[in-house]
Amino acid sequence: MAGTERKGYDGGRRRRKVLRLKIFLGLVSVLLAGAAVVLGVVLWQLLQPAGVAVLPPGEQTVMATLPEEETWKVTEAADFAALENTGDPILDAANLLAKQYNYDAAIELVRGVEGYAEKPGYPEAIAAFEDLSAQCVDWTSYGQITHVFFHSLIVDEELAFGSDKRDDFNKVMTTVDEFKKIMQSMYDRGYVLISLHKIARMEQQADGTWAMTKQPIRLPRGKKPFVLSEDDVCYYEYMTGKGFSTKLCLDENGKVVNEYVERDGSVVYGSYDVLTVLEDFIAEHPDFSYQGSKGILAFTGYDGVLGYRTSDFWYSDTCDYYISNPKNDAEKANDHTSPNPNIEQDKQEAARVAQAIRSLGWELASHSWGHPDLKNISYERFAWDTDMWEREVEPIIGPTDIILYPLGADVGEWMPSSYGPENAKYQKLKQAGFNYFCNVDGAQYWVQINPDNFRQGRRNLDGFMMYKQILHPERVLTSDLFDAETVFSSARPLPVPGVE
Repeated sequence: MAGTERKGYDGGRRRRKVLRLKIFLGLVSVLLAGAAVVLGVVLWQLLQPAGVAVLPPGEQTVMATLPEEETWKVTEAADFAALENTGDPILDAANLLAKQYNYDAAIELVRGVEGYAEKPGYPEAIAAFEDLSAQCVDWTSYGQITHVFFHSLIVDEELAFGSDKRDDFNKVMTTVDEFKKIMQSMYDRGYVLISLHKIARMEQQADGTWAMTKQPIRLPRGKKPFVLSEDDVCYYEYMTGKGFSTKLCLDENGKVVNEYVERDGSVVYGSYDVLTVLEDFIAEHPDFSYQGSKGILAFTGYDGVLGYRTSDFWYSDTCDYYISNPKNDAEKANDHTSPNPNIEQDKQEAARVAQAIRSLGWELASHSWGHPDLKNISYERFAWDTDMWEREVEPIIGPTDIILYPLGADVGEWMPSSYGPENAKYQKLKQAGFNYFCNVDGAQYWVQINPDNFRQGRRNLDGFMMYKQILHPERVLTSDLFDAETVFSSARPLPVPGVE
């Protein structure tokens, strides 16, 4: 059934006992299997983002423990009774703006109605919005905005963890139910979604030059902005039949939904991945979104985007830029259902879905075309991959100025100067229109707002990181966001590979 919840864990105290027992048994198995430990270390090294440098001594504040006096109590001054649905479309639209901290826009909307001062409820609404705005404070800690990310969510845990990709899924994926619990916890702790462009954006300066400029952020006391992204929103062919959604599409009403194929082959539509699940949550909790901000969806191009097989390189027999050689020919035959006779229709449909996603407030980003290690590949391969992105993906999703590095592999080091004229890869990305560059480092915060770019580290909230937090409760890995032991699915095989 569409929208049916699939839960892969027991609740309450019994669940905690089962989890602890599984962890204990998992640790015993590690001690008995030395070879597995060695393999785990290798896997852990492979998982680490290439080229992400550690901050120098004196600047490593990102892993500091949170002050004990922080209670996560959010401001209760908001009179949300004044923001309930009224039946008046103007007031209801203004109330939604106010719930999402856009008080100026709410006031402007009400005042834009002719004779507003005489309309019942209108002056009172303006007064409520002005009061709420006055109680907000300027967010000044731009260097302490965390960025969390996910991969495609696991819908059917038994299928995913019973597949040939079990270890990979266990490490880098999150289940639908875990994601829901994480979002609820972050909401309860005062976190609010914000887009990168509402943190800082390129603006023309008085001298005519352009520079990345901080944007004002005003929130009630106790609220904290955060960025969220999802990698590889392509629904790769290798995931088919393994417990994941198969695509994003539009239903008969034009709503963005996921397609999901049940075990019996029946097709259902509903909320089965990050975008749709989060849309449902924000509909219930609009104050989880700062001025309509949503998350970032990042795409590669080699398998197509959004679940549509749109790559001419792999799925068209008439592609004039396909490179025929033994390696590519074998991959095309074995790893891609090629040719796709509906490739042009798929491109059109994917473009429709992408536009609908943008209209919801989501930002779309590059994750490269072929998912290589951008730091360590040759410049020639790097340039080819960037050109392929512009050729095969950008025409479908539209232009973007955000790149989320595949494998977390930053093309520069931590110093702002590493993104200078001598860095040919960075210059190529700038020429392609990118201004926002996000690596992976797992730290609470890593933000740079430089004159010509915005850089941010991201945190993987997956099986690997949650299990590591459970084994190392003294560290701040996910504990500032949620209780990993409560969230972590008991359906996960233990130990999670690579965790020490």
